[in-house]
Amino acid sequence: MMILIYKIRKEDKLFDKVNPKVFLIIYSLCLLRMLFPVEFEGYTRPISGGPVWNYVNDFLSAEVCKISGYPVTIIHLIIAIWFAVAAVKLVQYIKKYRRIHNIFWYSGEEIEADEFTEVTNNRFISTKIKRINFIDAPCCMGIFKRIIAIPNENYTSRELEIILKHENEHLRNNDVLIKHLINIICKIYWWNPVVLFVKKNINQSLELNCDMRVLENNTQEYRIEYLETILQEYKRHNEIEHELMLALADGNPEELYERFKAISSAKRKKSIINQFVISFCLLAIVMISYSFIIQANYEPTEANLGDYEGEVLSIDGFNSYLRKNDDGTYSLIYKESILGQEQVILDVAEEELSYYTDTGIKIE
Repeated sequence: MMILIYKIRKEDKLFDKVNPKVFLIIYSLCLLRMLFPVEFEGYTRPISGGPVWNYVNDFLSAEVCKISGYPVTIIHLIIAIWFAVAAVKLVQYIKKYRRIHNIFWYSGEEIEADEFTEVTNNRFISTKIKRINFIDAPCCMGIFKRIIAIPNENYTSRELEIILKHENEHLRNNDVLIKHLINIICKIYWWNPVVLFVKKNINQSLELNCDMRVLENNTQEYRIEYLETILQEYKRHNEIEHELMLALADGNPEELYERFKAISSAKRKKSIINQFVISFCLLAIVMISYSFIIQANYEPTEANLGDYEGEVLSIDGFNSYLRKNDDGTYSLIYKESILGQEQVILDVAEEELSYYTDTGIKIE
């Protein structure tokens, strides 16, 4: 899904028709889908993964040792390694953030520019604009103690205005918080290369979305000055990714070109219908992904069946339901197919209902 969104965003025809905010929302839904791999009763259906899934399941379920009589399997070891590495990475990230944030907060020269911080300053949040010697590009960071940091360069008043507008817009829309959440997800799913790939694309979407907000209703002349300022900062900075902050000219040449292309075409009216259709299709794919789960599938052995010699049926919430009869009794109904014939399997006593309903079989 994430790769599909990336391909769509790279298509010029679609890129001009869809607001960057749409891609940002869909990317966020994908990450939420990853964070919450839940099953919905009556909606999520198990699908057999075939022999390969069975082999993988057998391997992961193999016992390695016992601890206090409790069997430890390969999957237990994998999960333990996953959580241990994720915990280390999260602790390192938090320490790094606190260290750099404190350096920014207590060093450098503070600049008075209330017109750019009055929206982001309140009794819960404070914002400082700092001129700092050891940074190479304008950036912003912080959630409750926010900082807009600019290099110690001789900017013109218009360049400074553009830089502060851009960074303040990031803070107003809580883009820094979004970036931190993405980084945390990357630390948790450190083993998944797709998450790292998406991280760069969400960062780019944040920049594109910020550019669109800053340039909304501005003149063509201002857009040109805006582009020139970004290009100037891009040439100056050292191309090191700013993990903890949002930098004005972050990214590679291809991403910079994409921003220039978006800014140049920003005045073209983007069809609401096109955006709705594309958003609906992408959202539908996310919802469909919740409708099934791939699992191992084993045929019952003679030992499982015991001495039973009759027909064996697999009963679940999709092919069966409980019917309440007029006399107050219940019958278990089996559907041979969705549109096929139904047959009464057995009568069910009221005290036995929970045995079936707990497995997802509904009373109709």
